[in-house]
Amino acid sequence: MPIVDPIREGWTQRTAEERDDLRVLTYNILADLYTSRDVDQHLMYAHCDLAHLMRWRRMPMLMHEILAYQADVICLQEVDASIYHTLLQPVLNEKGYQGYYSNKASTQQEGCAMFWNTSCFEVAHEWDMKT
Repeated sequence: MPIVDPIREGWTQRTAEERDDLRVLTYNILADLYTSRDVDQHLMYAHCDLAHLMRWRRMPMLMHEILAYQADVICLQEVDASIYHTLLQPVLNEKGYQGYYSNKASTQQEGCAMFWNTSCFEVAHEWDMKT
């Protein structure tokens, strides 16, 4: 991402003084169901080339972005259940995070996900994470 690279390091790298600070990251990652509607996408996403909305393009960049910030807590909105289970949870677990996914109370398969760094927070038990 060459456009933001010169300023990005100042936001993603932690200084020695910031080591004890709590870093929280939040993103709306745009659920696939909102990018694949038959609704006139050209009006909804007029500022964006529709090819850039494709999952195969967005997800690698999203994972890179999430990991770059070295957050202690990660809060994500509009998370597809399949993306949580097949991408976010496995990758973030490997990086030392534990997570929880909560689907919207509707027929849509998207919701919110929260991850916490287990080097900063206790590991939660499954029975503690029921909504």
